[in-house]
Amino acid sequence: MPGAGECAQHRRRAREAEATMALIDGLLLMRHLAGPRAADRAARALGL
Repeated sequence: MPGAGECAQHRRRAREAEATMALIDGLLLMRHLAGPRAADRAARALGL
């Protein structure tokens, strides 16, 4: 049975994964709507 620390770490990693998916989804949507150059500029501005 996992301890409280392991559960908290799992929840944190799950939140980080959700945030990453949202970021990627947003960049893909931007690429579709505004074009690849705009999406590339946004990715660079985000440090990606």
